[in-house]
Amino acid sequence: MPDPEHPPTPLAFHDAGQPYREEDAGQVFFDIRAVLVDIALPKRVSVNAAHLDSLSEEDRASAIEVMRTTIEAELDKPATFLAVAQGSGTHILKLLNSSVAGENNVLRLAPAGVNRRQRYLPSVNAAITPYAKIIHRPIAIIGREGNKSLVDHIVEPDEVSPVIFESFSRAFSPESLELIRTEILEPRTEVTALYGANFPIVYGPSPEGGDIQITPISSLHSLNVFRRAVLPSPGSGERVSLANQELSAKPQNISSAISGRRYRFMARFPRPLNENDASVRRMVMGSHVPSMTMDQTLQDLLIHYGKLHRKIDSEEDFSNRSMRAGLARLGAYLVEMLHTHIEDLRESALALDPNFKMREFDPVNLLLGGSWKDKDERIRVRSALSAPGFRKLLAERGL
Repeated sequence: MPDPEHPPTPLAFHDAGQPYREEDAGQVFFDIRAVLVDIALPKRVSVNAAHLDSLSEEDRASAIEVMRTTIEAELDKPATFLAVAQGSGTHILKLLNSSVAGENNVLRLAPAGVNRRQRYLPSVNAAITPYAKIIHRPIAIIGREGNKSLVDHIVEPDEVSPVIFESFSRAFSPESLELIRTEILEPRTEVTALYGANFPIVYGPSPEGGDIQITPISSLHSLNVFRRAVLPSPGSGERVSLANQELSAKPQNISSAISGRRYRFMARFPRPLNENDASVRRMVMGSHVPSMTMDQTLQDLLIHYGKLHRKIDSEEDFSNRSMRAGLARLGAYLVEMLHTHIEDLRESALALDPNFKMREFDPVNLLLGGSWKDKDERIRVRSALSAPGFRKLLAERGL
């Protein structure tokens, strides 16, 4: 039993309070009932204050004790426990209106690829939320992994479950336990009714021809963790800018077990990357080193270099020292342009990934990249750039 100096935590969907020894687990629902009585008793005393003030101290104490016993008896409401069980499941149909009827508003689906059930959560009217907290409150047992509620014990019983069931039956009633158990174990895998004005409807093509109606459903569990999952961690290379608008601190009409405030998300997607930025990002992800942008200026320089090289290299044409010096200067200029291009790529890549290592590349291919209208001219330029003279210039620049 919990330490008397530390009373059980008030009813909550996610706080198990003080843990119980396994041999004291039968006290669980008596302690939960005591919490409810302690909440209701001051109100009952206040309503009957005039009558109580007219009594002697001894009679007043006896009258209050009678009130306590009466409240304990009144707490067991089988129909209310059944309503909570009917509104408990793993997924909820996406409501558009809080006035929607409660039947068939939850489903009970097993998570794919996992050998366990997902935790059931309630989606019930706010007026019966205290009863939802009774059967969905986690119970901590020393030496047991995980904190299971009464509903969890029904869905996945273990060695302690009979003690938990007995505790609930004695603190409330066997009738309520049986109603809860029967309903919770009822399969809910199909949508059997919809209220058209309150649900979004999506139509898609049917494999059999025509249209098929699609009803969105949301995992109750994901509604608690979605915000943490959708917000990227710092430095993770987030692709969208997320802003949120606080809506309300109330539990809304989804589930009273969903904690925290509700938010509306707005994602601002970045502008599409330009060609250079996109090529850098692809390179960081493992693609090839991008070629230089083949504008008309670069193409004219390459064609001129190719013509000079052919003239000097031809045995039939005369060439002098000035022509050879001009070829060398133009070659050095092209090499410097290529070096600047590569260093700019490296700097941009390191900004995205500090551990980036550039793949091996052929510098001639980087110069020749892009579109050439005259394919034969491109072949002649490649021949000039592959000659020993230009390769020497590349080597001198570390390329």
